[in-house]
Amino acid sequence: MTTIKLLLTAALAAMSLSATAQADERDVEWVNVTVLHHAASGSTDRSNTLQQYLLLDNAVAEQHPELNEQLEVFREEYSQKVINQVVPEAEKLLDESLEQLRKVMKEHPELAGQLKEQLKEAEAQRGKLTAEHVKEVGDYTYQPADILKALTAIAINKRAYAAYKDLGNGLYAVLTGTSFGPVDPDAFNKPTIADDQKFTWGVMNRDGHMIIEPKYAEPFGHPDNDFIILRNRQGGKEMEGAKGYDGRQIVPFVYTSISYHPFGLCVSKDGQNYGLVDHANTRQLIPMKYRGVWSNYGGTVKMSRFDGQLDVYDANFKLIRTEPDPN
Repeated sequence: MTTIKLLLTAALAAMSLSATAQADERDVEWVNVTVLHHAASGSTDRSNTLQQYLLLDNAVAEQHPELNEQLEVFREEYSQKVINQVVPEAEKLLDESLEQLRKVMKEHPELAGQLKEQLKEAEAQRGKLTAEHVKEVGDYTYQPADILKALTAIAINKRAYAAYKDLGNGLYAVLTGTSFGPVDPDAFNKPTIADDQKFTWGVMNRDGHMIIEPKYAEPFGHPDNDFIILRNRQGGKEMEGAKGYDGRQIVPFVYTSISYHPFGLCVSKDGQNYGLVDHANTRQLIPMKYRGVWSNYGGTVKMSRFDGQLDVYDANFKLIRTEPDPN
């Protein structure tokens, strides 16, 4: 019974179209049009389809109420089509479970009395699956390709993206390449990005303008400190740097790794030896000779040494003591 519920729940989840609207100084919304794209393509593979998101201005979208009606009708029809596909799968699994249950009852007659009611209930559910859930549905009332075209026409910069992420301060990281995944990536798993598309992330504002060109791996923003950690390929190597929320260069791309730390940036140039530089990368705070930052408690920073010890620095980054690493 659990299997049936899971399959039907998955079918209903697959009709999801939109992400949550972002609350900021401007009312905009990222809309997941993957299902529309999938339906318009005529594909029957729901497990590996092209992901697509559009950024809409809600004030503009409200001027097109007919789209909301079309989307609602499409959602219902698409969901029913998926359910019609999933029910036979559920019936097959239930048939296998029923056969196993009958086998157990035959091999262990002493359990027949306990399992009889369970078998009877399962057989009744099996008989009602198609009757209760499968409904005939023909062509879409509104063609998904037409709905997708209309949504794209009112999107902020008339372009779909393979993925997006809210970086705060009115900026979004957007994937301009391609990613594939299930019909509803948020309900199942994260879409897959091909290796040759990994470095096609950029940073866009709410007006649809690229603040940072799309040539990086997935960015990580720290809006309170006004910097965005980025990774790109340089001369065959992957290097990290940071830019501000206005797109200006803050940290040059000379590090193999940058991790945010409240006291500065934990950085490495060889992937093995780490130290601390300030957020503006104007001065080195702690030499790059450690395994990494262990912690910062009580106004101190503890750095992990390679010999099982910790070097403890005060708030002015002066080495004050060495102590055993409890880990």
